[in-house]
Amino acid sequence: MAEDIERAARNLIEAHGKNAAIVAEKRAANAELGDSGGAAHIWHQIASVIRQIQTKRSER
Repeated sequence: MAEDIERAARNLIEAHGKNAAIVAEKRAANAELGDSGGAAHIWHQIASVIRQIQTKRSER
């Protein structure tokens, strides 16, 4: 599952650039509003991985 989350994070970065984490957090919020706590948790994980990837890239 970790590979799937990282793949999703990289896809969002490719599609949304620096706004990728914001997009993931919005999707998490929408999932929470729809009572889909499991999906929200996954979107929060994706957002976290996005931030980690982007931090590593900015440190180079």
